[in-house]
Amino acid sequence: EVQITFTGPNFRTKLGNTEQAWLHVVPELKNIGHSVATHVRIATMLILHPWGNGWGDFRNDRKKACDWVTKEAADGPTDVVLFPDESYDGIRPGSPEFLTESHITTLDKVRFITPALVGCIGYQFQSSPHQHYTSFVYEIFHSNDRTRHFLVGQDVPAEQILMVRNRQYDYAD
Repeated sequence: EVQITFTGPNFRTKLGNTEQAWLHVVPELKNIGHSVATHVRIATMLILHPWGNGWGDFRNDRKKACDWVTKEAADGPTDVVLFPDESYDGIRPGSPEFLTESHITTLDKVRFITPALVGCIGYQFQSSPHQHYTSFVYEIFHSNDRTRHFLVGQDVPAEQILMVRNRQYDYAD
């Protein structure tokens, strides 16, 4: 079994030359099982669904992340091996998303995004021919008041961001 924790995050949104939202986190994976985990891969994606009905439907996003992990495992030049109780960090330290109007919600002339972090970890046990996948969703809030809307064009420092894992979206095979 592989456990994930994060260092960070900080969050930047800018509409200007880059028109990009960026969530900077460093995932740390730890093998908390009793067997060696091989072919360890992770994909994280910043998701910016517009606020409203259907905001929290991350099924397609989880599939996209796991599909990327599968493709990376097939095409990737390197592998990560984790022995029991061993950790590894520094994998994909940022998750950018180009802002489009489809990501932005406007209410009473206030423009905001509602971000989430979706990801997938792929790994294989040394004695198994099968790849295993664990997908996850972290909802992102302001730490001071737990609101989830972030104004477009305003950076938010790391100490003002709270990431909360939404366990209803966890999936492991």
